[in-house]
Amino acid sequence: MDFTTDKLRSLVRKWQTLIEAHVDVKTTDSYTLRMFCIGFTKKRANQQKRTCYAQSS
Repeated sequence: MDFTTDKLRSLVRKWQTLIEAHVDVKTTDSYTLRMFCIGFTKKRANQQKRTCYAQSS
């Protein structure tokens, strides 16, 4: 799954982290599914720091 460069840049805001993952899953009836996940960090309402980067992914 690929996003165009301008679409990906519009999703990621300033001071955030983009987290992407993919995995191939094999079902019991021998089908292979490729699953994608995309996530972003979000600043909390009472957060003091300006940034909201992921510690590890």
